[in-house]
Amino acid sequence: MWYWPNLQLTEYEKEFCSMYKIPAGKPGVLRRIYRLQLASIAQPEQNIPLVSTIAKIQIARRSRIFGITFSGNLDSWRLSVKNTNGTQYTNPTPRTNLFPVVSSLIAGSLFSAAALGSGLGTPALPIPLPLPVGANPQPQSFGPAAEFSGQTIQTRQNFPWLIEPNWVCQANETIIFEGADISPTYVIQGETPIIFRLPQILNIAYYAWEFPGMGK
Repeated sequence: MWYWPNLQLTEYEKEFCSMYKIPAGKPGVLRRIYRLQLASIAQPEQNIPLVSTIAKIQIARRSRIFGITFSGNLDSWRLSVKNTNGTQYTNPTPRTNLFPVVSSLIAGSLFSAAALGSGLGTPALPIPLPLPVGANPQPQSFGPAAEFSGQTIQTRQNFPWLIEPNWVCQANETIIFEGADISPTYVIQGETPIIFRLPQILNIAYYAWEFPGMGK
């Protein structure tokens, strides 16, 4: 069990807002949820290098982002979060110089089941279907992806990514979420091998306190 953090106003914020609209007479702080989605399509061999996708959102008021939740293919995305003022919220790791995988940002993810050999939580859990038309019917001549469709399993996380200290965003500042699809590629063996990647989805919800009257 986890609990969202309680709002605590700074002395500067108290000059403009109160915890609640009543009875202080000042505007009350607003709690808001914004939702985004990153998605990659199934990609044939010639398009596999094109794996990055971007979603942006702009909040009109000064705000503090205090938490983020994810659902979808958490192990299939490296995530960069930054704002248009140049602040980078997720940083590349020193050893690999790559942005973090989403499942590494949160605790208690169901995707830890993959480490135990469970199918749950793999980037894309294929669904058995008949072999492709024209494919060699001999099983030994096919890779493991030959009997799979492009369907994927989406899973939610157990815990949120709590942002502490909060990300402070000024009015009309744009937050940019850029995801790189790192899901595995599959091969259908045959006279002409087919290499492809399954579609992946990352749903993002981020939680913010907004302060009316500030930053105008």
